Amino acid sequence: FALWLVLIYVFAITLRQLTSGTEFGEAYFQSVPQAMDTLLLDGILADYAPLMHAIPPGHFIEWGLILFFILLASITIMYMLVGVLVEVVGVLAHAEKETMNVSFIASSLRKKMEQQGHDQDSELSRSELQDILLDPEITEVLQSVQVDLVALMELVNIAYEDAEKNGGSMTFEKIVSLVLNGRGHNTASVKDTSELLRILKQIIIQRTSEMSEKFHDEIAMVHRSIQFLREDPDSVAEEDSPKDEESFSKKERRNPRGDRSRKFNT
Repeated sequence: FALWLVLIYVFAITLRQLTSGTEFGEAYFQSVPQAMDTLLLDGILADYAPLMHAIPPGHFIEWGLILFFILLASITIMYMLVGVLVEVVGVLAHAEKETMNVSFIASSLRKKMEQQGHDQDSELSRSELQDILLDPEITEVLQSVQVDLVALMELVNIAYEDAEKNGGSMTFEKIVSLVLNGRGHNTASVKDTSELLRILKQIIIQRTSEMSEKFHDEIAMVHRSIQFLREDPDSVAEEDSPKDEESFSKKERRNPRGDRSRKFNT
């Protein structure tokens, strides 16, 4: 509003001086306030000029209130349109940048795979993919797009373990998607949360199964030992008796007069 007021005031003075003594000046720029009114209503708010000119002279409150409403509504709509335009431009710029990053990463990985004798359609083992990702040139490319290498290596291990369990394979598209998901500034989505829950569920099931098998093996070993003791207790006693005699003889050799001295003292 202040900028508009300054512009209208400056041009009103200028036009009042330039059109002084002419019929055009007497009609529209007879004084500075009339010149400002003409520039504002007939120049900027031409669509609302008939309504403003219909207000009787002397009704300044009505004139100011209607003018304030017109300016407020116009500026509000203008800012809304500007906001929508800025949002659209931002989304387009982000999409264009994302497309460029995907193309850059895909071309770099494809070039490195060709240098190491791998075809784009061929399947890579875990060690081969890790060697490619840890190559200095690829590492520089990944750091340029803010990929967390430590998190990426963990994602590679999880992806290959999941592929081995489900019988899938790591295609070139999956590798590029895996690299893009390793960027540190990515926001978590519902898909990422569900994928994390699925992986955690598989890990928990696997660990529970391993612990259950180990527990059953130990229980079976204890059961066999108890069963063996029940079936042949004499052999266990015979095995233990020579050990007891040997330990007793060792104690006697170490302290042959110990018991006699104790009896004498008592």
